[in-house]
Amino acid sequence: MKRILNTTTFFACLLSLLAVTAANAADIEPPKTQVVDKFGVNMANGQVTHSLNTVSIGGAMGLSHSVSVFANEFNYPNYRGFQDKYTGDAREISLSDQPYYHPLNILRVHDFTGSADFGYIVNGSLADSGGVTSGYSYQSMGDERQILEYYTDVVSGQNVDYLRWIHPDGTVSRFNRGSTAANAFAALVDVTFPNGFVIRVASGMGATTNTGFEIKALYQPDYSVDPKPPLPNCGSLQNHPAPYSCLYNAPPMYSADDSAHHLANPWSTSNPKYIMGINNAYEYCDPIAATCTLARAWPKATFNWPAGMPRTMFMGTTTMNFIDAKGQTTTYTFKAYDANKNGSAVEEGYIEGIDWSPRLVSIAPYGTSQVFTYDYKNVWSIPTCINAQASADPHLSGQNFGCWDVRLTHGGQVTSATKMSLATGYDMNEPYYSDTINYAYGLNGVSRVQLHGMVRGIIGALYFVYTDDGVLTYEGTPRNFLTHFENYNGPSADYTYTRSNLTTISYYQGDTTVVATYPASCDANTRKTCNQATSIKDARGNYTYYWYHAPSGQVASIQYPANKHGVKPQVRNEYTQLSAHYFAGGSSKITGAPIWMKTAERICTNSNTTYDPNTGAGSCQGGASDEVVTRYEYNNDNLLMTGSTVTAWDPVTATTKTLRTCFKYDIYGNQIGKTQPKANLTQCN
Repeated sequence: MKRILNTTTFFACLLSLLAVTAANAADIEPPKTQVVDKFGVNMANGQVTHSLNTVSIGGAMGLSHSVSVFANEFNYPNYRGFQDKYTGDAREISLSDQPYYHPLNILRVHDFTGSADFGYIVNGSLADSGGVTSGYSYQSMGDERQILEYYTDVVSGQNVDYLRWIHPDGTVSRFNRGSTAANAFAALVDVTFPNGFVIRVASGMGATTNTGFEIKALYQPDYSVDPKPPLPNCGSLQNHPAPYSCLYNAPPMYSADDSAHHLANPWSTSNPKYIMGINNAYEYCDPIAATCTLARAWPKATFNWPAGMPRTMFMGTTTMNFIDAKGQTTTYTFKAYDANKNGSAVEEGYIEGIDWSPRLVSIAPYGTSQVFTYDYKNVWSIPTCINAQASADPHLSGQNFGCWDVRLTHGGQVTSATKMSLATGYDMNEPYYSDTINYAYGLNGVSRVQLHGMVRGIIGALYFVYTDDGVLTYEGTPRNFLTHFENYNGPSADYTYTRSNLTTISYYQGDTTVVATYPASCDANTRKTCNQATSIKDARGNYTYYWYHAPSGQVASIQYPANKHGVKPQVRNEYTQLSAHYFAGGSSKITGAPIWMKTAERICTNSNTTYDPNTGAGSCQGGASDEVVTRYEYNNDNLLMTGSTVTAWDPVTATTKTLRTCFKYDIYGNQIGKTQPKANLTQCN
């Protein structure tokens, strides 16, 4: 009996086919580096790494916020007790103070997407200092695809100096700097992604987007009284520079915001009480205002600081907690460690019994009891000297490189950690010829990390990382890319690069390779596409080809390997610039800067595609009836997708038919409704 599919069944099968076939461009990349173990310890430096998600709003078109701890110590640059996700800057980093090391200083830029290091080029050569104010440029110290430029723009009639960091994918991060010096500090202003999506960083804390979403910090004065008594010995410092523990050591009758007895910037004006997510399509709050009056209840996280911040952190044990937007509480406990805790030598300039360092000793996520605990040894600084003649390393024979410093925070290094019933110990910074090794014991996920020394490359760069899945080997260069993965659970592989793009993965099992091809060079007009593969040959020798939409860097077309019928499925995408509408301070909504949105996707179901990459035009060799077109609608102020249609030839009715799916959202950008194609809607409300 001949089976006849009805229209609904046919389109259901077609939609399933499209979901499998119409994928985005496949990335070719090495395994992700995992140096943070199961206890939250970064095995590359012996520091605790922990972040907490606070609020999110708007999904992929919005913002998600998080805060993270400053390594092991309660360190607070700018008087803030945590690292805010959307805080970024450019600042000079000193690599060494020894003449044997070059360069001595670099400029490090970072934002919420990552970081990059740049050297100063003065008179055509790499300089040790960035104090010059003209005639210089920046050179990436690692990935050559990273670019840093400086320029001046006119803002409100005033000249403003900026840095522009161009990422390998064409993302641009801008920093506002205070002077024209090459090493001038610069604060992150905004990040513009290749498709035009912009995240603007608020002065102080918070962010907004050109899709109408906002992360807002709200502050609340703190006049609570710290019950802890003053530390002893602070009155007998004599010529010793007052440490934080004594600068903040006001008696308990003084409040945390008593400016007469504390530093000029009170704690509670730098550390928010609340973090809130707001949809500006409904209402607006000035990103730099301390408080806001809002008509709606927006998702909000709460920071519960103890009384007497920050002086209380330097006396005994202190507990604080954060409540995320879902109402889940995470508790942090810090303990003040003396300068010679665990019998470590006291660094010159520090005094036992006076210099204290508050360190993170436990984390209890979501209200549970001390899930993570930590103990430390002091590492106020780590001097490392090489006596080449006495070394057994043949690389050092006949050479003397003197001494240099690798300086961590005052927080020290982890010696032990627990997680529920699991426990582990650590030996950090163990010498191994000219390198150093960090060890962990127990089931921690990352058991050993060996770091390059001066001879093999840049100090502190990864050399070997031993994980539960295998051993990863890295270049002894500032770029420090992965070169080999000894896989315990599958074929091992080597990785090679051209122009810092991964071009070959060579698998040991079966001597197979994956090969990617890229454009030969980059320029200012091709930054969004020149580091994306134009073809990838898989381990079976099959090729997939890629073309890109130059204005947005997104995939214009993908041609897959031929199927068993000899047809090479090819997806063609179309993009349109669309703008969100939202409030920005006035009584009327503004039109946001345009974003390239995917508005159509075309595929030939049973025939090859005739495609012109120069124009993006294409057609099915089997005729128009062989083409399936999916269109996407964004009739939403925040550019959330409100509908999609699939148009195809229906063999049952011998006509072209369109089926529509509609999506509905709440004010927070969450999808709360979806219609099925069989509803036969002609439009989405």
